[in-house]
Amino acid sequence: MTDPIRDLRIAEDELQVLRGFKADVVAFIHEPAHDLEARRSLAERLGLHPPRTARKSTQEAE
Repeated sequence: MTDPIRDLRIAEDELQVLRGFKADVVAFIHEPAHDLEARRSLAERLGLHPPRTARKSTQEAE
């Protein structure tokens, strides 16, 4: 017979690991040092928000 409290603790520990993994992936997706197309593809594949692109300043746009 399984212990439901033990099972819940195991599930919570696994969820904490997955949340950490997701945070690392999101940080990678929004890190402009990496290839933009790779970051966009990864975000799309995982159902996450796409990376933000740098905005041009008003001086650059003119």
